[in-house]
Amino acid sequence: MKIYTGNPDIDLYLRRNISINYRITTNGPHHGQHFLEYIAEVGSEEDIKYVVETYFKDAAPKNSLDTNIICNLIKLDYYHEYYADYWNSTVRACIAKQGQFLDKYIKDETQKVRRAVAQQGYHLDVLVNDPGAYVRADVARQKYKLEQLINDPHEVVRKAVAEQGYGLDILVNDPHKSVRKTVAEQGYGLEQLVHDPESTVRQAVAEQGYGLDILVNDSDLYIRHKIAEQGHCLDQLVNDSEPYIRCMVAKQGYGLDILINDIFSDVRREVAKQGYGLEQLVNDPDPSVRYAVLQQGYGAEILQNDPSFIIRNEARQRLGQQATRELYF
Repeated sequence: MKIYTGNPDIDLYLRRNISINYRITTNGPHHGQHFLEYIAEVGSEEDIKYVVETYFKDAAPKNSLDTNIICNLIKLDYYHEYYADYWNSTVRACIAKQGQFLDKYIKDETQKVRRAVAQQGYHLDVLVNDPGAYVRADVARQKYKLEQLINDPHEVVRKAVAEQGYGLDILVNDPHKSVRKTVAEQGYGLEQLVHDPESTVRQAVAEQGYGLDILVNDSDLYIRHKIAEQGHCLDQLVNDSEPYIRCMVAKQGYGLDILINDIFSDVRREVAKQGYGLEQLVNDPDPSVRYAVLQQGYGAEILQNDPSFIIRNEARQRLGQQATRELYF
């Protein structure tokens, strides 16, 4: 008779007499993962069969199980029929995503389940006219009947159409900002959208690296931050009114000779992280700046007497480590 699976990565846990609810407690990449998800990754079909049909034979199937456990069992290709009419729509959607009972679920009362059917590409000719906007959006993501769905009354559907790169010449003028933002993300109509009244749309334009000389003067700080992040217009942004922007400029290693004297400690701290002006910043009035200096490996001799316990304690540790190295090497 077979004892456990013979797979040491699985048997390690089975010998602990674990329950079907067990989550991995061992430190590592699988920590916190549900055991049924774990065996799907590390086990063979035979291993999975043993665990489900023999080890957990008295635990499942049961309606009292947690929804996540039921779905994990379904993903392992078990108990589809048993749970086909389960009250929880998440379970039914999970079964649909396995390609099961699609004829039944295309008429399900919840959008979540019908969406799962659409995501399988099943009977799109029916679902293209579904009353649920999110279902129709999933139909669009299957690139079905885009010429119809581009005129859908719900923006979530038109957004899905734009995601497919279809009808961008029309959708660039869409009344809803999320649709125009998606058009910009496709890299279309940027010369028009750079002047869009909605900041989220202009942000998408900036992320495309377009019109940065125009957008550097934008009132939206996140747009200017995106420009600084791309290393553009730093000569102007080094004097930006927002410290959030100047921090990003410092992170680019630009204008450090100016930013070292910035009135905001966040900016000076970023200067220290660049390893610049440490001999000045080691005496900065803000402890977070001095700590950043210490993290650069500078000034432990000075900072060992720092008013901050955290700083002086770490500085003394560093000096002790240095003394040890000098003693032996």
